[in-house]
Amino acid sequence: MEYCRKFADNFLYSARLIRKVSKGYFAGRLVLLMAGLFLDYGLLFLWRDILNRLTVNDVLSSDVTTVFRGILMLVGLYAALTLVRKLLASIGNIFMYRFQDEISYFLDSVLIDKTADCDISFFDSPDARFTLKLSEIYIHNPQSMAEFFFGFLDCVTNLTASVVLLCSLHPVLAPVILLTSIPAIAADYRARKSDRDFDRDYRIYDEKMEGYCDYFFDEDSRNEIRLNNSGAYIMKLYNEAYGVWDAERSARDKRKFCGDAAGKIMLFAGEAVMYLTAVIRLIEGAIGIGDVTYYVSLLTSFRGAYMGMFSLFVEYDDVSEKVSRIREVLDKEPVVEKGGEAVPLPLPEICFEDVSFRYPGAKTDVLSHCSFTIHRGETVGLVGLNGAGKSTILKLMCRFYDPTGGRILIDEKDAREYDIVSLRELFGVLFQDYVNYSFTLRENVAMSDLSRMEDTAAIIEACQKSRAYDFISGWEKGIDENMTRRFDPEGKELSGGQWQRVALARAFFRDAPVIFLDEPSASLDPVAEEEIFQEFARLSGGKSAVLISHRLSSITLADRVLVLEDGQIVEEGSHDELMEKGGRYAYLFGLQAGKYM
Repeated sequence: MEYCRKFADNFLYSARLIRKVSKGYFAGRLVLLMAGLFLDYGLLFLWRDILNRLTVNDVLSSDVTTVFRGILMLVGLYAALTLVRKLLASIGNIFMYRFQDEISYFLDSVLIDKTADCDISFFDSPDARFTLKLSEIYIHNPQSMAEFFFGFLDCVTNLTASVVLLCSLHPVLAPVILLTSIPAIAADYRARKSDRDFDRDYRIYDEKMEGYCDYFFDEDSRNEIRLNNSGAYIMKLYNEAYGVWDAERSARDKRKFCGDAAGKIMLFAGEAVMYLTAVIRLIEGAIGIGDVTYYVSLLTSFRGAYMGMFSLFVEYDDVSEKVSRIREVLDKEPVVEKGGEAVPLPLPEICFEDVSFRYPGAKTDVLSHCSFTIHRGETVGLVGLNGAGKSTILKLMCRFYDPTGGRILIDEKDAREYDIVSLRELFGVLFQDYVNYSFTLRENVAMSDLSRMEDTAAIIEACQKSRAYDFISGWEKGIDENMTRRFDPEGKELSGGQWQRVALARAFFRDAPVIFLDEPSASLDPVAEEEIFQEFARLSGGKSAVLISHRLSSITLADRVLVLEDGQIVEEGSHDELMEKGGRYAYLFGLQAGKYM
């Protein structure tokens, strides 16, 4: 019962989605389906009548011209209806392909919009990421649910019509064929289920075999295989995986053959009953040769509709599960994004008040009772080992997440009371994992403030501040050159350090009151690093700034340094104060400085 409820629910959900794309789609498909049904059975009736007229006993005693004229008219009508049926099929294909384009665009847009609005926390869960990946793969399955509806309706109408017409030959004929088809349907269901189970349970062996083969062709591993003479061992592993995989596959194929053979024997028995009945009625003179071909065609239609209907259920059982995955994403409502209505001041004071935070699904806190304040116009350096929580502070400040404990105050007001868009406009950020967009340089820089996309002077200025202009000044199209060759074969290919300068230009272009640089020099040489940090010191005047860097020489630019360890602020003060204190910061700074002595 639960299965039927879930299936019906997913079907109705798919229907509602598709209705948003085209309200006339269902009506159009229904008209085409019914017209095709009437034409198919009309052609059967005509062909039966033509054959019967050619084989009745009194044809020779009748006027040949009259008989020929009547048959010719029927043949002409049959040819005309056949042409109409083919044209109708062509119209149906065009109609279907056009709708597929529309619904593909619609569903892709819906998925993009929804994932763009989802909380960042949604993507932290491995199961959620798997769900999202499946959603990207399965996004067109609501369309398949609609095709299931019309496929099922087509089977039902054909089944009903063929049952009624077969019963005209003999009342028990349809039930006999129905019952003898059950073993074949059951065998088909078991075979499909067996294939799915096999793919699920033995996929690892298939992946192992593929992986072992890759070692022999991979440039990074083939030299080592030859050096260590390890090819035979890897081949041994391949053979072991193949042995397990092949043994189960052979056993599965034997089971499928036995079930398929039993089903076909029963199908043949049902067909034999129909053929025998038709021959007996023909000998008795109750029907003609045309009626025999007519009932054979009905049998084919009946069996195809009956088995097709159950095959649809087997196939769309899988589709229903995929739609459930899609709904997990499309029905996901953001929590963090629902902020208040307050608008922050242009240069705010930011305070972490006893803040604790744990990523969704994690067992330990990243931040634990962490407290500090960033004053207006102050440059703060964040120092700590990997995993200390430095980047997490950035994410909480931008309200990608909400704290699991404590509060973040913006001008003494909880950050959740502010409009989320206005709050994020406070920050110009160079993320550690910045994005390299396959757009023009203009677009790459202006992505931080799209309203100023055409402000060429401001874009060039941002590039100069980040030193990106050093390598783009000689380009033929300047800032309108395409970056990467993904969409343009003539596009530019940049090094990691050059891309980082472009990302830094994007942060500068935003011209936000709070600048947040997360490892801005990771891909830069020492000279470029020094130039950028000097520029950063100049630009941060009158703004608040937060700087994260493993190169502690850069942190000396900060007015105040926060040392983060085990999710807490363990030291706080200026560079000189912390060096005099001789604590954790002084130890880390001395460790790095010692390498250059």
